[in-house]
Amino acid sequence: MVECRSAVAKAVIETYGGPKGNLPLIADCRGNEGSKNWPVGWALAMRDFDRAAELLAENVAGGLGSSEAGSELYLPDVLVYWTGLLREAKAAGKGDLAAGIAAMLRAQWALLALCALETPRRKILLTTPEGTEDLGSGDDRYYTGLSVAIAGHRYHPSVLGQPLLGELLTWALGSEPAAGEPGFPLSYRRAIATAPGDPASYNYLLSIGALIAGVSFGQPVAATAFGLTDGDRAAMRRLIRGGDPAPVAAMLAGFRLLGPLVFTITATGNGRLCRLENAVNGMKPQIAAAAIAADGTYRAIVANSWNRLQAGLATTREVDGQVEASVRDRVCRFPALPGTEVWRVRFAESAVLTIAGSAAAPGATTVVPGPQPTPVASAANAPPPTPVAAATSAPLTPVVASATSAPPAPSPVVPSQPPPEPTVPDLAAIADTLAGLLLARDQRGFRDGIVAELRRGPTRPLSAIADDVATFGINPDQAQGPAWLRAIRLLRG
Repeated sequence: MVECRSAVAKAVIETYGGPKGNLPLIADCRGNEGSKNWPVGWALAMRDFDRAAELLAENVAGGLGSSEAGSELYLPDVLVYWTGLLREAKAAGKGDLAAGIAAMLRAQWALLALCALETPRRKILLTTPEGTEDLGSGDDRYYTGLSVAIAGHRYHPSVLGQPLLGELLTWALGSEPAAGEPGFPLSYRRAIATAPGDPASYNYLLSIGALIAGVSFGQPVAATAFGLTDGDRAAMRRLIRGGDPAPVAAMLAGFRLLGPLVFTITATGNGRLCRLENAVNGMKPQIAAAAIAADGTYRAIVANSWNRLQAGLATTREVDGQVEASVRDRVCRFPALPGTEVWRVRFAESAVLTIAGSAAAPGATTVVPGPQPTPVASAANAPPPTPVAAATSAPLTPVVASATSAPPAPSPVVPSQPPPEPTVPDLAAIADTLAGLLLARDQRGFRDGIVAELRRGPTRPLSAIADDVATFGINPDQAQGPAWLRAIRLLRG
């Protein structure tokens, strides 16, 4: 059976003039029995506006993000593909559909903005049933922009150190002034893959977003391309910088989460915390709670041990200055954000904003109702945006310079070609390599089973073992990254 996520991505790239994919290959990827991300890409690749309308209705009536709400792994796919469908619907004269897509995208960006701070992830702490581990730095080595700390479904170990939600939100909110509010500097100093491939190419979605926008990733794009207005951008920027949350919370009007799911987002002077109650998807564990502090420290609770296909449903509560996440009888905790609470948003059937704020209105509460969303006319009905820099047929530049006046990062040094890989892989040597990798505690048992399988002689295809090894999600920039990637290449042959 075709692996729909990669196949759909390649098909979308083909339709924008990139390397040829195989549209017939994705015939079975129209449905969403496995995941909620690739059907949106399928609708974009096929320019199937009826299917897009069905998926949009699911996001309104069935909950924003449906059963994959908040997924750090899959939400980037969805956001990029919906921006493509917005552009294509406008170009095809599908005004009502474009209006609905713009309103839904606006709500998604608003939800992310409520969970965002202006800092990259500088340190990552992961709490699981096995304890809390310091996973080192995140994307601060190659990225300047926003970080998003959102709870959500279908967690994967690779996403914590290599997030894309912050990068996409920063791009959507823009680097140039809007409605009197300065933009956010965006710099991304890592090569951007042009298509899915080995695990190092996780950021190919930025390339697809650039193909849709007609400019290199990070370059200025009109707000309407993301379903926003300049006023929306300004309101979200002010919120992230410590301003009024009410205008942004109001952008959730008309949307809800899939019951019984609840997101609670809390802001203090030191950061943002998002936690979920009553998770609704057990295909992979959930990030039950996530927090980002002003110093760039990102914390997450994953209350299940790692499993690719199934996990218990987590819920959380706040107890004595801690966030407590539980799955059945297993409980994990991490400290709540320090500092005084400024506001919180509880999002379920509707959004409820509580301002801890001023003496004039202590504990003031605003309920954002949930009727059908009112489209943002200027964002939805405008013609397809004209890129600031004209699109050309030249390939995308793999390293994007800062959107500010800072000098561009130096071009990377191209390493010499490695010697040819052996035709028949040495399974014992690969087993030794895998045994020496430093992994999170909840991945080590899975890794040890693969090592034992390689040493006794596997009975399944080596490509299947390679797929399992790829789920380790090691950052390619780490010292052990090249060895991990080489082991995957050898197993795939």
